[in-house]
Order: sequence, then C-alpha cells, then structure tokens
Amino acid sequence: MLLVSAITTTVVSAVPAPPAHADTSASGGEFSPLPYARLFDTNTGSGTPFGPGETRSYQILGAAGVPSAGVGAVVIDVAATSSTASASSSTGVTVWPSGTARPSSAQLRVNSESVPRSNTVIVAPGSDGKISIYNSVGSTDLNVDVQGYFTAAPGSGASPGGYVPLSMTRVFYTIDGTGTSATPLAGGGGTRTVTVGGVGDIPANATAVFANVHVNSASADGKLKIVPDGADPSSANPILNYAVGEPSDSGATLPLSASGKLTIQNVGSGSVNVAIDVEGYFSPDPGVGSGIEPTTPTKLAPVTIPANGTSTITTGGQAGVPTTRVAGEVLSLTATGGGSGSGQGFLKAYAADGDVPIGAILGWSNVTFDPVSTVAIVEPSFDGRITLSNIGNGSITITPTIEGWFPYAFHALVGVEMGAGTTAPTIGQPVPETQLDALGADMSFIHGIESGSIAQPQYDPAGGVFAVGPDVESDDEATTDYSDDPAFDQDPEAPEGPLITTNSDLAQVHDPEPGGGNEWTILAHWNDKFDQRINYRQGRWDSTKKKGFGDIKIREYHNLNKKVVHASTAHPFYGEGPKDGDPNATRWYYDDVYTLYNCDSDGYCTPVEVSYVKVVVQFAVANAPDGKAVGVLTAFCKQGGVPRCPSWVKQSINI
Repeated sequence: MLLVSAITTTVVSAVPAPPAHADTSASGGEFSPLPYARLFDTNTGSGTPFGPGETRSYQILGAAGVPSAGVGAVVIDVAATSSTASASSSTGVTVWPSGTARPSSAQLRVNSESVPRSNTVIVAPGSDGKISIYNSVGSTDLNVDVQGYFTAAPGSGASPGGYVPLSMTRVFYTIDGTGTSATPLAGGGGTRTVTVGGVGDIPANATAVFANVHVNSASADGKLKIVPDGADPSSANPILNYAVGEPSDSGATLPLSASGKLTIQNVGSGSVNVAIDVEGYFSPDPGVGSGIEPTTPTKLAPVTIPANGTSTITTGGQAGVPTTRVAGEVLSLTATGGGSGSGQGFLKAYAADGDVPIGAILGWSNVTFDPVSTVAIVEPSFDGRITLSNIGNGSITITPTIEGWFPYAFHALVGVEMGAGTTAPTIGQPVPETQLDALGADMSFIHGIESGSIAQPQYDPAGGVFAVGPDVESDDEATTDYSDDPAFDQDPEAPEGPLITTNSDLAQVHDPEPGGGNEWTILAHWNDKFDQRINYRQGRWDSTKKKGFGDIKIREYHNLNKKVVHASTAHPFYGEGPKDGDPNATRWYYDDVYTLYNCDSDGYCTPVEVSYVKVVVQFAVANAPDGKAVGVLTAFCKQGGVPRCPSWVKQSINI
C-alpha cells in the first residue's frame, strides 16, 4: 500500500468546489482529438516543394480545427511524399515553434528511395500562433495533418482527463491474429475493425490512445488510415505513409469511438501486415492522468547499440524534464546504420527498471543508407532512465530528441464536504487529526502501482494545507522490493550506525528491560496483514542511553505515532516478514513508503519528498510480565541518519 501525504493551497468549506482536472502542473492541459484535418499539402493547388535549406511558417492556431487561443501544443502528422535527396545524404525535416531558434534535430529523415514516409510531432505553437518547418537537403514535398491538440491550461479542453501511460498493450496484429484475423490487410481500401477500449488496462471509456502503428511486408507503396469506428475512412487523411517492402512506424494519437473501437483502412494497392501497440490512453474522467509539458525539441547524444544489445540513456534532468516522477517522455527517435551488417531490425524502448515490452516502436531494413524515425511516449524509470533495445543483426545508432513530457499525476477529486462541527484549517498548517476522518474521495496512481481508493481532500482556491493517506481496505502491492537493501535496516539511533541484522544487534537499542511498570501497558492491539496480533505498548525512552521501545520512543525520538505503525503493519508496501538471520523467526520487519505532494490551488500536485518507514515487531513474549508478546519495538524513517521523521508522515489522512 502506498501511503501518501499532500500539501495543498486550499481551505475546506462545506460548498463543493468545481471539478478538478488532471495534471501536476498548472501549465499542462488535456488532449482534445481532431479528425485529422489537413494543414497544408505542397502537392496540391499552388503548392511547391520545400527547397534545400528552406524554412516556412504556417498558422496553426485557428486552423485545421485547432482553437485560436488556449493551446499548449499540437499533435501533427508530417509526411514526405517525394524527395530528391540521395540515399547517401537524406534530408532532415524539422518542426519547431515559430519565432524561436531552430533545433539541431530533425523529426523526419527521408531520401528519394525511402519516400513516402511520415512521423508524428508534438510541438508548441509560437507566440504568433505558427509552427516553422525546415527541409535540409534537396527538394521535398510535404503534407501536414493535425491529429489533435493539448490545451494550455487544465480544465479548458473538451476532454477533462489527461494522459495515462501503460505497459505496452498489443490490440491488433495481422500476423498472429491478435484482435483480428491472422491474414494481411488487403489493399484497395480493405478495412478491419479493432476493439481497443476494455482491452488489457485500457478503460472502456478511454477517449483516445497513443499507439505505435507498424506496417511491414507491403507489396506496394501505400497509406494507412485509422478512424474511430463509425467514421468514414475514405474522407480521412492517412496517419502513416509506407513504402514497398519497407517496415514503417508512426506513433500516433488515435481517437476512439464511443464503443472503444477503431476502423483501419489500407489505401495502398497491395496487402500489408499491421500491428498496433498502445503505449497509453487519454481519459475522459476529471483528475485522471496528466497534461503535456512541451519543450523546445532537444537532441540528446546519439547512442550506438550493438546487434541484439541494449543501451540505457538518461533523459531526466534534460530539456526541462524532471529527474524523477515523470509519467511519460515524448521522444522522437531516428535510427541510422552504425556499422557493417545493419540489416532488418527493430527498436524497443522502455523504463530502465521496467519489463521488456511486447512490441517495438521502430523498424528498419537497411538503415545504413535509409534513416528512419518515429515518435514514442516512453515512461522512464523512477530516476529518469530509458533502455533502448536493438532487436537486429547489425549495430544501430539511435538519436533521441525530447519534445515534451507528462508529469506523474494523481486524482485530485473535489466536492467532498467536511463533517459536522469541523472548521476550516489555518492556511499553511496541517489539518488537525480531529478533522482527518471527515475527508474521503477517490484517487488513482500511475507510476507502476495498481489503482486504489485513497482519501483526498476537497480543494478550493482560497488556499490551505492537507495531508493525504491511504484507504486501508485496499491491498496494493509494489512491483519493486527494497527489503534486501542492507542500508534500509540501519536504525539512525544505533551508536556508530551499525547495521541491524540479528537479534543481538537489535536488542542493544530496542529490547525492553525486565520488570513491570507502566511501560508494559498495552495501549492498543490489532492484526497485521497476516492476521497476527500486534501489541502496541506504552514503552519508554532513555535519551541518555539511546535505548527504549514502544509508543514513547516512537513518538519522542522518531516523531511517528500509533496510526503510522498500524497502517504500516496492517497494509505494508513491501518487505514484510521475518528477517534472515533470526533463528526463532519472532522478530518481523514491515516496510512502507510515504510520499509528500505539493499541490496548487486547482489541485494539481507534484511529489516533492519520499520517506521510507520501517516497523520492527517482536512476537516473542521475552521479558513481558503479562505473558503476552512484546509487540512493537520501534518505527523509524530512513532519512540519512536523522532519527526524527518528517512531521508530514504522521499527518497523513486515514492511516
């Protein structure tokens, strides 16, 4: 169970506040899909190809269905349909906000042999409402379709929710029959319908998904269209252009029908195999997910990956992306040949501490002379690292470009009234314990933790401070176990900081002394997660000898309380059980993690501090004069040797 605290700038009142929207920053808004409206096409009308070294700017605000104001970023498909660039000197197509310096990285690289080819770009409009596009080499025909846009602020879009990352979920694959028949998609306008909503962890009411669309084994050049089921694909613009015999990929936002379905149409003359792998979804629910934080496209150092090898890159701390707690990073990835033997292959990208996904995000056939690009939203590890895996028989060089990021967000639900007789808290002060039980609502977590019902206070723009705790009826489990880290078992009070690994070590600082007295009074008892009775005694604390146990020691020396101890033993996050080296298996350890969130007046919260709590319980009678188990010996935080836990830990709601 993840225990959470939150600091917010809000006062509680009996009047429900307006619905909150999803984000951890006031600047990131929700996604609103559009029916792939065309912004321009150099092949039609009086259009002319981009010349070498040419830059053009196009009005994006107020065009192609995009509002004229209140837009934080647009999602566009950039397609190159012809190019005179040679195979040995591909052109780079770069998109960026008008009025700013052109970035050094290109989001699409093509040549005369690789067209048609396309890629998705997420870009903020310039202050003049325009985007700029640059072509580096040769003459290139381009067209741009708008997939949708992100609002500039939360709560201002047609869709109230934000983006939620997922472990990659395959919903459609014509080779093995996932979500369809195991036959290629026929050319000449052949269509298939695929169910997306309700598959895996994608909710049935998702408004759209971000997915990698992969085409392979094409028998002729063509285009792929994907529309919400029920829409007419013949009038839609393509989301991917592909070439005969070449694998082609495009990360794309795909709006879903009300029934959660898509229709796929192949407008090429030949058949193709298609895979759709969902990387995340956009929620219709207020407060679920997060809005994008666009950045100026920033190219990272190229990395060469050997055949069938991996390389881990650090993206946190670059281009304005935080070092921790990022739900997803928008990466444009370009692959070029890194040496001999660079034949067909595929690239996978995933969190450095995560599982290898089922699908790839980029494929190639001969990247030595034919660079390929795609865009993906990749959830990094907790410390901001992403692993790139080359599934191919030759080395490959990957150039990543950061285009934006999504904060790690949680549901900040509003409209919960205070109980009778309660008063509004003082601004800047925690909610008194007498008021904590009067609050309750729903919350969801994103970063590798199952969703659970978490208490959450009402929000109001006036300002105030709250601590938030768990729903103790939920039983979420973490995917990572830190209990084997010996540093976690070091009690800050132990003289000279020895590691506590055996009974004798722990007895030096925790074990109660023989005899009677009030220290043995049982103040409370409960059952732990495994239905074992835990006694919580009054205990004692000797500040001179640095010895003691029970409630007095926990409160006076470690700044915790009975509520923290109860929550951490009844619903531990990880690492519960007897420690190796305890021959009698009577001393148990319970580990939990508490997170502090900083929230603004609209209820958009960012985690700012994490505190790890360890509880030690002795189930043996030992010296207890009443013949009952000793019970709780101590509870402390792993705080770099500081004995006192932060006050916000014990102020969490519902612990």
